[in-house]
Parts: sequence; C-alpha cells; structure tokens
Amino acid sequence: MAKKRSNKTLPEHGPKYSHQSQGTVEQSIKGVEGMRRTLLHAIADKVGVEFLSQDPIVAWAVRHGSYLMTHVRILTNGRSPIQILRGKEFRGELVQSGEQVWYRDATPAAQQAKLTPKWKLALWLGKVDVSDEHLVCEAGVNGSQTP
Repeated sequence: MAKKRSNKTLPEHGPKYSHQSQGTVEQSIKGVEGMRRTLLHAIADKVGVEFLSQDPIVAWAVRHGSYLMTHVRILTNGRSPIQILRGKEFRGELVQSGEQVWYRDATPAAQQAKLTPKWKLALWLGKVDVSDEHLVCEAGVNGSQTP
C-alpha cells in the first residue's frame, strides 16, 4: 500500500496490551464476530445442524460477515464503508446466507455438453468484492474451499 501512495506512509503503533488504543479495530472485530454468529445461527436453523469451529462454513461466515459490514452496514454519517471508499452506494444483489440457489455452470466443458444440465443447485456462500460474482458450494460436496 505504501508503494502505491505518493505521500509518505507513517505506521502507528499503540502501546502493547492496550485495548483502548485499538478501539476502532476492536469494534470492527466485535462487529464481524457478531455477524458471524448471526449468519451461522440462521444457517443452523435452516438446515438443522450445529456447526463446530473447524467446519468450513465458519470461515465462509467470517468472510461474508466482513463483506456485509463493509457493503451494507450504514455508519453514523449515513453512508456505508464501501460508499466512502468508492464514492458510490452498493447496489449488488444479495441472497440470504446458506440459501439454496440455482447457478449456471459456466465452465467450457459444461457449456459444450449437449445433455448435461447447465443449471445446478448449490448453497449460497457470499460474493466476490472485486467482480460482484456469487460464491456457491454445490449441494453434496464434502467441504468447500475456505476463503
């Protein structure tokens, strides 16, 4: 980041073991943790399963919780963090986390196949920030890649 800036970057270091000096960071972490708990609880209610901390869905919940905190949460100034960064509101489409969705297999092999279904059922996991693509995991796949 420092290489891309024209001005000099001066890193700041707070006192060791001082949570007060890291207030903004601590609040952000608490927000993402709360979002993760909410997302996991909603998915667990939907599928009737309790998740363990090592389950791949937990990493996806942290990733999507962070995405929601930057794209959807409105700050006290009436704008979202992504609106402050990019100068425009988030207008992308979202699906409830853990929702079953239909997705089109866009791989070349699937597009060339004549009899293979091009649409498949999957579990919606979140979005990719830079491309606005949806992240899904096919139903029945044993574990998904962690972000």
